[in-house]
Amino acid sequence: MDPCGVAAYPGRTAMPRARRAPKTRPRPRRAYHHGDLRNALVDEAVRLTRAGSGETLSIRDVARRIGVSHNAPYAHFRNSEDLLAAVAARGLDQLAERLARVLHEPQWLKVNKLEALCIAYVHFAHEETGLFRAVFLSPLGNPLERPEIAAASERVLGVVTSAVEQAQREGVIVPDDAREIALVTWTMIHGLAALVAEGRLGPLTREEIERHVKNATRRLYLGLAPPEIASARRELGSRLYDVRPELRGDATPPPDADRDRAGRGEPSGGTD
Repeated sequence: MDPCGVAAYPGRTAMPRARRAPKTRPRPRRAYHHGDLRNALVDEAVRLTRAGSGETLSIRDVARRIGVSHNAPYAHFRNSEDLLAAVAARGLDQLAERLARVLHEPQWLKVNKLEALCIAYVHFAHEETGLFRAVFLSPLGNPLERPEIAAASERVLGVVTSAVEQAQREGVIVPDDAREIALVTWTMIHGLAALVAEGRLGPLTREEIERHVKNATRRLYLGLAPPEIASARRELGSRLYDVRPELRGDATPPPDADRDRAGRGEPSGGTD
């Protein structure tokens, strides 16, 4: 039997059978090499947190959104709380970077660094409310028991301490323990930032936020100034960074300056 029918057509040769192409497996939607998956998970979790979903952050939902199996994240995080801790550490790093710019960018060279630092801190809370809440207001137990949060917190405190040390070198703050003063500063301004993030002060413009911050910092650092500078500030009613003549730009007394002078039996601060 001639299965190809060649015998019926002398001179013809049999044609080879066509080979089927080998089957290929579909490529995964997104391939991660070592180290990428963790960063991708944190990036997406940060994005969701900024959008206001930090309090309901789910590790399975984050995995679904970046196109990996719901089991894949567990190679890097035990649960959603661990992922939230990574988001908090990322938020603290971003806060530290924003504060550090105050110390080094040219536009901040001729203003008081501590006051500028505090303004930047509260602006961060106002502009990045979701991230700020994840960093400071999320239910993570004791966050300092998590090494990544403890390290990021130390970076924030380090920036504030550097600003305090600079103010001490300029002679506008008493030469006490810089780290302790930095902790006092952080405590004070964080309280104001939390009120802003929670909306407890109502809707605020950037200018209103800055006014609140300046009022708080001036009252705090008036008590930390050396006696001679504190006295000069009271007499001039000037801002913290206006005490030195080369930086003084506006010596308008605050609203309560004349009242304070009257209480001491001194003349008002008006000009002739």
